[in-house]
Amino acid sequence: MTVREFVGEENIARNFVGDAIAAEWDSPLNESEQELLRDDTYLDALAEGHAELKAYRTSRYGSSVYAPEDLPPFMEKFMKKTVPLTHVLAFYALRGNSRDGTY
Repeated sequence: MTVREFVGEENIARNFVGDAIAAEWDSPLNESEQELLRDDTYLDALAEGHAELKAYRTSRYGSSVYAPEDLPPFMEKFMKKTVPLTHVLAFYALRGNSRDGTY
């Protein structure tokens, strides 16, 4: 199953206007990754990383806006958690990107 199939076209269209053709959407998700992305605890950890990165960027640069590919290295460096970009995209599609601090 790909990320696109997992989250659904409607979630991508709603939360990533203009970004639906990105190659990452067609990346495969194995069974363990699908289970992780169904786990609210894991999604909550991604939400925490999202909030922390927004706060960091606001204090450092005066703006909380960031690109989705900025979250995985931030979480690895500051939160000591490794997160693939495909998980970040799925998180935004499932929980809502809402443009509140992302690109």
